[in-house]
Amino acid sequence: MATREIPPLVKRIDELNTSLQKLKSANRQASFSERGELQIEIKELQKQLVKESEQVNAKNISCEHFFRELGQWYEANLRDEKFRERNELLVKMASNLLLAGYPLEILDGENVYIPIKWISGVFRNIASKLNNPRIFVLSIIGTQSNGKSTLLNSMFGVKFPVRAARFMRGVYLQLLEVNVEFHKQLGFEYLLIIDTEGLHSPHRTVLNDKTFDNLIATLTMCIGDLTLLNIGQETIGPDMIGILQIVVHALIRMKKVDLVSNCRIIQQRVSDIAAAANNKTNMTKIKDVLNKVTRIAAAEERVDHIQDFSDVFPLAEEDDLQFFPCLWTGLMSPPNSGYSDKIHALKDAIFKPKVNQPVTT
Repeated sequence: MATREIPPLVKRIDELNTSLQKLKSANRQASFSERGELQIEIKELQKQLVKESEQVNAKNISCEHFFRELGQWYEANLRDEKFRERNELLVKMASNLLLAGYPLEILDGENVYIPIKWISGVFRNIASKLNNPRIFVLSIIGTQSNGKSTLLNSMFGVKFPVRAARFMRGVYLQLLEVNVEFHKQLGFEYLLIIDTEGLHSPHRTVLNDKTFDNLIATLTMCIGDLTLLNIGQETIGPDMIGILQIVVHALIRMKKVDLVSNCRIIQQRVSDIAAAANNKTNMTKIKDVLNKVTRIAAAEERVDHIQDFSDVFPLAEEDDLQFFPCLWTGLMSPPNSGYSDKIHALKDAIFKPKVNQPVTT
């Protein structure tokens, strides 16, 4: 494929993704008799979207591909003494790149593999170099193309990929240094941001991969001090219910091994965030759905004493449920200032002094 062929493909993928979102929205509002035909169209669009995306991804090369090769080399030669110095150099190089602001892939989404020894080596090097700093881990999960990466990019000035044509695969992290003036106030010196592959992505749906979403949600919530659950729609549809059930599964599993994590639910694309009555109704719906999926998840996990979501996580409505407007209100419109205001408010709420306790590495 020539380089000039990629832009038309990217445009085509954007169009397919827009059409897919419209069909999903129509499917949620359609009558029972209409849904069968719409679901067939959705599946066909998903197949086309995956096919076009694979063509673009096959010709793209970026930092994660080099990191994967470094990790493979490191793990393959870890016990070979003659490669010890070279392995130390590789780990040092990866650590320097991470400290310089480059994202590090910790889960290879294409092969569903975590290079444990490689990641451990990188973080041991960072811990040694920075004298075991206190680190706060912030992670995010949500559906594909619903604003997860945009939320993190807007909040912290990072550059996770956001185009529909470049679906994120796997789990990535970035390390940000906190200004020394805020170390004592916040209780940590570094912020570790974790961005994830979208749940219910077209690629996984076409492959009928139902376990990957559970695994990625469990991993993300287990390693995060705070997990943002991003819901990119105003109505509570099947995708949202599926995500909430995945989250509950993760929380129940964490509770079994005495792991504790906080979470906040971010509902994006809410048309009128100032409408208190509507938001209260949305809160009630979300709580009802959470309680319902909690009972289902508890039954599947064979846990009898859990009946409501409050049994696995004490949800504070005013703090833990946030409503966001759309970032863009039209094709030629400027960014929505209301979105920026909510980002600022969320950031302030997350980093309240002495509320969240960071992990120490």
